[in-house]
Amino acid sequence: MRIGIIGFGEVGRCFAPALSQLGDAPLLLCDPRPSRAAEDLARDLGASLVARVSEDLAACDLVLSCVNGAAAGDVAGAVAACDAPGQVLLDFATAPPQVKRDAAQALQARGRHYVDIAIMGAISIGGVGTPLLAAGDEGADPVQAARALLGRAGLRLDWLAEAEPGDAASLKLLRSVFTKGLEALAVECLVAAEHFGVRRALYQVLADVDGTPLPEFLEMLVSTHLVHAERRLAEIEQAELQLRNADLPVRLLPCVRSLFGATAAAMAQERLTETPSPDQALKTLKAIGLSGARTAGEGCAADPG
Repeated sequence: MRIGIIGFGEVGRCFAPALSQLGDAPLLLCDPRPSRAAEDLARDLGASLVARVSEDLAACDLVLSCVNGAAAGDVAGAVAACDAPGQVLLDFATAPPQVKRDAAQALQARGRHYVDIAIMGAISIGGVGTPLLAAGDEGADPVQAARALLGRAGLRLDWLAEAEPGDAASLKLLRSVFTKGLEALAVECLVAAEHFGVRRALYQVLADVDGTPLPEFLEMLVSTHLVHAERRLAEIEQAELQLRNADLPVRLLPCVRSLFGATAAAMAQERLTETPSPDQALKTLKAIGLSGARTAGEGCAADPG
């Protein structure tokens, strides 16, 4: 199997050494502005390094697109323009789901196979073993052959059942809502905890969170949010006041306060006495969130705290 890699940044350079040992010919690499590290690795691997997508890629059975999300659509279009029936394109870019759906349609119309792949971790830490979430034409023979080759190279593909291109990208972005939001809250919280000299003690009082399975904890938060939004809003206001009185940066808590305020206002007439199921809670939150939480989000962005 002949292999090409488009985009020879961190991701492409991570996969290249392992893949170079398995193909039937030297790798074909494509990067319009290769770094010195990219040029050195290409030379060490004996790989051809070209500046743009061209018909040279038509000779490749498997192409990995490792570009940034902004370039994903253009790269897929350039690959589709090459005459290479049966070729498999693995798209590792973090791009909007619709961009990946459009790319899949363009390639499938030309007799190609497209797989949407989301990198679910840090390549710099996990290397070739970083978990990869895949969605696409899993049953096609060329895709199965590509999957087997990637497995021999050490890449870990977890295929989404009954999924279409774009689904893996959607899940990665949803994961980012959680992980990047948590990262931002950790920054705001730990800076404050360090200021007050209680960072180690904070970890101890968070032990109950650490001891609960994450899915269970998240669904508990969502289910109890409707019942306790008003009470928790008062607690958030006190927490925000504590940080402001200490002249600490307060950027996220106003957003949190706004969301809890919107829920409390929407549920003021309901007076729930029992905690709803996660499904019931999410249905209600979706209904009230489309009108209330969006306004709250816009407001907190301009908060000077």
